[in-house]
Amino acid sequence: MKKEIENPWCVYVSATFNGIGKIKEEGNCLIIGHSENGPYVPWNPNCITRFSTLKQAIKHYEETTPPPEIILGGLSSQEFREIVKRNFPSYFKE
Repeated sequence: MKKEIENPWCVYVSATFNGIGKIKEEGNCLIIGHSENGPYVPWNPNCITRFSTLKQAIKHYEETTPPPEIILGGLSSQEFREIVKRNFPSYFKE
């Protein structure tokens, strides 16, 4: 029987890529899904911040990410939320 993952939502950060994901597997590295259907990629547990809900992860991301005019190719808060809704549609109610 597979153990339920505690605090499965996360904000991940690297030199070139950051966003929100859901942890699918735990071990020496974490397997994180960038959307409900993948892709699933390994991440170093030291490069993420974990949350119990998607709402908490979104709030943290928006509070800690510099505004889009500072980041090349950055997203506005509205653009970011639309991407999250598209990637994890079952977590949003119409």
